[in-house]
Amino acid sequence: MDYDTPSENELIITRTGGNNPYERGTWCTDTRVARRFFQWLSPENAWEVDDFLDRIARGEAIVSDGNTFMFRGKEWVSCTAYCRQFGRTMHSFYGLKASYPYSFMFVEEQWYMSRDLFNMKEVQARFESSRSEIRRQNADRQLSFEFAGMEPEGKEG
Repeated sequence: MDYDTPSENELIITRTGGNNPYERGTWCTDTRVARRFFQWLSPENAWEVDDFLDRIARGEAIVSDGNTFMFRGKEWVSCTAYCRQFGRTMHSFYGLKASYPYSFMFVEEQWYMSRDLFNMKEVQARFESSRSEIRRQNADRQLSFEFAGMEPEGKEG
């Protein structure tokens, strides 16, 4: 037995069922097998596929799961993933794009932000959440004084 050769179960992944059609299918985990399969499937387009797989291997091409992708060794996060993660709207996303233009990329009809900026916003969101929680905990410790002859705002006779 050759221990350097992956087993058949590691080379081909097949998923069936589920509600999302993008999660069903058959994938090859080794480019050598993918090349040979495509050469058999479509000999007239084999060179194009070889070029595409070579570009992925060099980090020049995009490999995406819809929410993130890698490009030249850097990870990018989709605008929909950002909005979903932080409960924000596209307006918020575009506001960031205006402030950090070099941290965004438009690919295949979708905007993406750099993983670095996404992580920064994640840290900021945790900080804001902690600050709000501390304010809520301390709300009952706030002192208020009422002066004789003065009604609180909104309660004037």
